[in-house]
Amino acid sequence: MSHRDNPEKAPQHSAAREKLVAMAAAWGATVARQVIPRVQAAATKDEVSALLHELARAIVSEARTRFSDDPALAEVWRVAAHGAACAQLSAVEWQGP
Repeated sequence: MSHRDNPEKAPQHSAAREKLVAMAAAWGATVARQVIPRVQAAATKDEVSALLHELARAIVSEARTRFSDDPALAEVWRVAAHGAACAQLSAVEWQGP
């Protein structure tokens, strides 16, 4: 029986999902803030690209590590962390290569 079939469990499921998304977003934002100085110091577009790919791989890896037994939760984590990381990167004024 899914949570759709049991309305009593739907609020619990929703709250758990919101907590998961918040945790992933905080993690993604933190990791992005750690990468920003390296991206700003990069001398070439290739270096910037490599750093952004490294960040993306870290997000996927973290999602898989945390939720190796549940691909759906891993995807929820990945999407939330990715969105938060992108928001952090977008908030920075770039003057790089």
